[in-house]
Amino acid sequence: MWSAAAVDLLLLLLVSWCIFRFTERYLGPAAAAVAVTVHAVWHVETAYIFTAQPEFVQLPLVFLAYFLVAGFGSWPSLFTRLRRLAVSREKQRPACAEA
Repeated sequence: MWSAAAVDLLLLLLVSWCIFRFTERYLGPAAAAVAVTVHAVWHVETAYIFTAQPEFVQLPLVFLAYFLVAGFGSWPSLFTRLRRLAVSREKQRPACAEA
């Protein structure tokens, strides 16, 4: 059972970090710290009955999708990267000779 608790602790740390980064972007670091604290206390108070629930495993995947779409820190968003790739390929394409 300790392995499930270890996985749950790692997931709690990962989700707390994701919540902090998500909330900090919109509300600032103070509100992000409060959000992480509330989430961690809520998660710890649910006790062992909710250890390693599937919903808690899905949260990092949802945050990963959000960070890919919205961008993260100095990383550009996925859409920005795809647009840059398309523009660079368009510039590399040789011009067609018109008849």
